Amino acid sequence: MEKLDLTKTPYYKASAAPSLHRFGPRRYLSVTGIGDPSSAAFREKVGGLYALIYKVKFAAKAAGADFVVPKMEGLWWYDTDKYGVLPPGETMDKVPRSDWHWQILLQVPEYITEENIEKARATVLQKTPSAGEVKWVAVDEGEVVQVLHIGPYTAEEPALEKIIRFMKDEWLESAGEHHEIYLSDPAKTEERRLRTIIRHPVRRVSRASIWLDASPEVVWDALVNPAKVKEYFFGTTLEATWEPGSPLRFTGEWDGQAYEDKGVVKQVDPEKYLAYTYWTVYFGTEDRPENYVNIEYSLTKENNGTRLSVAQDGKKDRAAAEESAGHWEQVLNGLKSFLEK
Repeated sequence: MEKLDLTKTPYYKASAAPSLHRFGPRRYLSVTGIGDPSSAAFREKVGGLYALIYKVKFAAKAAGADFVVPKMEGLWWYDTDKYGVLPPGETMDKVPRSDWHWQILLQVPEYITEENIEKARATVLQKTPSAGEVKWVAVDEGEVVQVLHIGPYTAEEPALEKIIRFMKDEWLESAGEHHEIYLSDPAKTEERRLRTIIRHPVRRVSRASIWLDASPEVVWDALVNPAKVKEYFFGTTLEATWEPGSPLRFTGEWDGQAYEDKGVVKQVDPEKYLAYTYWTVYFGTEDRPENYVNIEYSLTKENNGTRLSVAQDGKKDRAAAEESAGHWEQVLNGLKSFLEK
């Protein structure tokens, strides 16, 4: 019988040099909690996770579809409202372990079904009640930056600094939780030899910002009023109700060619924040939800005027992100000229 070994796939490979990847959606058995990972409560939950996945494995083996139990993974985060945002490159050791939030994951093969899992759970619950807390989840982190760390879990700063430098060079920003994959068994491996893949979900973001000699009320009206948008946004005609979930339509001519761009309103906080999705034929992609980018406007009072910042994601490389930022600087300068004339 051939045994499926997911740990031999690229998902479980990394090098000491940071690199960008997209692994796509995966399915896991998972437990979540808050607290010290050396605590009895943590061990109990993780014990329930392993008890369940091994029962699933043995049932699959009996049916002729055996697999190797993959490496344990962990998503780690903390309450930023309580502790603030840690400086780039610093680990969560600055936060008391009693306040660590975590999600521990074990990947399952695609052929394992929810029915397989529930049948296995029923047979282990009496002996291992914590198996009742295990969830079957699907996770797609999108693009991630990863690096291989070799050494103690408490000495990850150099690896994190590599990731931060790489992200800065590539115009990438964090878009999810700190993710670790534990390739080594700490009970059988010296601390200095522990191998851990560190991952950060990211998105590539173009940003531009400008100070305007106008109140947030006036700037907001210029962003949402179709007649005013037409004055500074390359003559485009905007159709919008600005209700969250409602469609947007941008029409006009560019280089003698008619265009119709689209979007969907995501969030509206008058005079503070505006977010919507956006697609244009000039992206060279099909009109499908996954090909829409996110555009966000933020307004803050500053020096008796307004600081307007805009962010757009979805660019495939640094050069495209830089070009997009230049485009938005043009738009913002046009808005400034319109408002301050």
